[in-house]
Amino acid sequence: ANYFKIMVGISESAPDRHLFNFLNKAGIGVNDNFDDAQQIINRAADLMGVNRDQLDHSIWKYESDKNNKCKD
Repeated sequence: ANYFKIMVGISESAPDRHLFNFLNKAGIGVNDNFDDAQQIINRAADLMGVNRDQLDHSIWKYESDKNNKCKD
């Protein structure tokens, strides 16, 4: 449902494995809790003054690009 909101132009995030990986690398353990991850991403976007879906996409793109993977 959240991805559909993004597709119709509503500023929202839709956490998936890429966003969970990003949060975990940042030391923010959300334990695969969708609501917690979404609240963190949405709040970060709001504080940064960017659209939630743009932050979601930026994180997704970064995490999905294997050249940008941080060494664990």
